[in-house]
Amino acid sequence: MEQHAILNGLNDAQRAAVEQLSGPLLVLAGAGSGKTRVLTSRIAWSIARGAARPEEIFAVTFTNKAARAMRERAEQLAGRNFAHLWLKTFHSAAAAILREEHALLGLPRGYTIYDTDEQEALVRAVIRDEKLPYDTKLAGELARLIQRAKDRLLAPEDTDDLPGGAEKGLFAELYDLYNKRLRANGALDFGDLIMETVLLFQRHTDVCARYTERFRFILVDEFQDTNAAQYQLLRCLAIEHRNICVVGDDDQSIYSWRGAEARNFSTFMRDFQNPPVIRLEQNYRSSPEILRVASAVITNNAARMEKEIWSDLPSGNVPRVAAFAQDRGEAAWIAEEVRDLLDDYANANEIAILYRANWQSRILEEAFLRLRIPYRVIGGLRFYQRKVVRDFFAWLRLIVNPFDGAAFTRLVQNSTRGIGEKTIEKLMQASLQDGLDLVEVCLQAEQYLGAAASSQKKAAELKKIGQLLRAFDQTCNLAHQAAELAEASGFRASLLEEDPDQLENLEEFINALAAREKANPAFTLIDFVLEIALLDEAGQGEQEAGVLFMTIHNAKGLEFEHIFLTGAEEGVFPHHHSLEESADRLEEERRLFYVAVTRAKRFLTISYAEERRSYMGVSQHNISRFVTEIPAQLVHWERYGARPSDNRARSAHTRDAGFVSRAARDEPKFMEGNRVRHKEYGEGVVLSREQRAGLASIRVRFGNRVMTFIERYVSLEKIT
Repeated sequence: MEQHAILNGLNDAQRAAVEQLSGPLLVLAGAGSGKTRVLTSRIAWSIARGAARPEEIFAVTFTNKAARAMRERAEQLAGRNFAHLWLKTFHSAAAAILREEHALLGLPRGYTIYDTDEQEALVRAVIRDEKLPYDTKLAGELARLIQRAKDRLLAPEDTDDLPGGAEKGLFAELYDLYNKRLRANGALDFGDLIMETVLLFQRHTDVCARYTERFRFILVDEFQDTNAAQYQLLRCLAIEHRNICVVGDDDQSIYSWRGAEARNFSTFMRDFQNPPVIRLEQNYRSSPEILRVASAVITNNAARMEKEIWSDLPSGNVPRVAAFAQDRGEAAWIAEEVRDLLDDYANANEIAILYRANWQSRILEEAFLRLRIPYRVIGGLRFYQRKVVRDFFAWLRLIVNPFDGAAFTRLVQNSTRGIGEKTIEKLMQASLQDGLDLVEVCLQAEQYLGAAASSQKKAAELKKIGQLLRAFDQTCNLAHQAAELAEASGFRASLLEEDPDQLENLEEFINALAAREKANPAFTLIDFVLEIALLDEAGQGEQEAGVLFMTIHNAKGLEFEHIFLTGAEEGVFPHHHSLEESADRLEEERRLFYVAVTRAKRFLTISYAEERRSYMGVSQHNISRFVTEIPAQLVHWERYGARPSDNRARSAHTRDAGFVSRAARDEPKFMEGNRVRHKEYGEGVVLSREQRAGLASIRVRFGNRVMTFIERYVSLEKIT
């Protein structure tokens, strides 16, 4: 292919980014501005011009799919295959380097890479074998903390300031023992791949020099998603020859929760002495009306590099903001709007429903199921198929049908430790032989499991389960009882310790029960269990085609004709955590809003509800501050039962703006340092109190054991 053909179709800014082949370069690529075309053209152009051979190029991105697509497009542009081109993900590139240099690390050439489940299992084994005072249920969270430390290049002795790293000295000990066990197994985890490569280069300068000489042309995709360790890897390779081009958009940096560092842009500018910056500002995706909304919001972020996205696409529809009195009205209206679009022959795959958090999908899914609109949940499961929902649903199923063996097996396996398949099978056989339901078998477990101390301990746990199940009244106060069951069984506390993000899904499941109970005072638990089973069945077989449901994080990199951005309320979006934490978190939430808006090509609808109902009652919400940042003339306002437009400016910028649930308004029962007494665990001390998902949780130490409780429900006596 002739050289000039590689540049065909590029705009002036894109062409400048492709043709500048020497020295450091930052390409600020706004949303929909054709960054992939720039990267692939730059690879093809550098080879065509003789600036680099394929084997001298080190190009990295974040997914294997993106790497394959970039390679294919670069080869198409150049008209040749690039067999020796290093176009990989960060982790696969680091793994290849470590494979070559394994001897310097004392690793076998065929070292193993532990996945997430294996990392968690190893943490659990270290806790158990070394008798560390951690609950093994925390293994998943502790494994994530270790990963976070490695993403920041922190050795065990450097983790004192690690966010969430409670009991610092103990965590450092666990981290160190975990690393030693990994090495003894001839293994690395994913955090090691980058960290060990950086340490290799820092400790063996001759090795670093060899790779610096080998890779003289460095390209980085999605630079805004790099963490501290990944940036240092790039710096090691490029700081000498300085021939590095990074492409990204600081306005789309939305992954700090998994280690991404938006500040890497300023660090790059400093380390490479203010390199040239080329801005890709022409958007090829969205209508000018949508881009004006996006720009109006993102310009409120102080910590950003200046850019102004624009489009010469034809004018489109004015974006809409739809206000609702209640969340049910919002969901029903969106479902009806989508049904009308489909009746008008819109393509279901070009319609996306976006939300800030997974729990928000429940009420929307039910509205779509009622109207028989097919849909797919991207990047996750349908609400009633999620593990936390199915695990808690097993309790309710067994209350309704105490002979339900599948629910019994799921409940016991997820609620107890040390009770395996053989014990469960023995109990189910006893149920068949003696004609007893499984709840009664739990109550009488001591006579079925033998007299050994370990068996009697299992029997005591099963008896507690049986008592909780038997005490549930199936005819009234269902949501309140379900909340108390989640607390008394330890289900909620376990979530808070192991996977706090799933707490919102549990709360929304109980909210679903409360909504049905409120709508029909005669509603029973049997009605609920049957209805959910039928809803789940109705949703089967529709995964091949349908309207797309997804969180905004999962929508990154995608585009759709129609976007419905739901739940634009303070405390929902922006998320309530960002209101309680730093200004950086709030700015990231604004970037997330910007990403959501710029997924839309021609039609954008933003919606919010002034009231959201939960099993604890009605919570009042203010409109999201991000919507108030949009000039009124840029959107069309529609109101369906909501209050007049003065709510648009109602205290949206105050610290206490947003929803305030009844639980949040309660005076704290316990504070850090309080001495307390629990009827089962004895005397303890309150370590901390945290407001989360509308509920206050407290962590209490009883001797060597730390427990988490929901303040509103726990039976603790304060010792004065």
